[in-house]
Amino acid sequence: MRGRADNGYIRRPGTKGGPCADPNCGHKSCEEMRAMAEGKCPWCGEKIGYERRFVRQPDGSCYHLACVHESVQQR
Repeated sequence: MRGRADNGYIRRPGTKGGPCADPNCGHKSCEEMRAMAEGKCPWCGEKIGYERRFVRQPDGSCYHLACVHESVQQR
């Protein structure tokens, strides 16, 4: 995990700042948020999910922030 990483957080669908409640809304931003939330953390293998802090790496991969902290502690 090298390079500049961006912290992220995706609100639940249907809440302010999150994707629309309707999964078929057709908004590009909603599709991107849903795809990111469905992506899996390479460290733990679980979905990134909603309402959970994550770090997006320059290569586009996303890790749960808790997994990044765990990885650093194990060094």
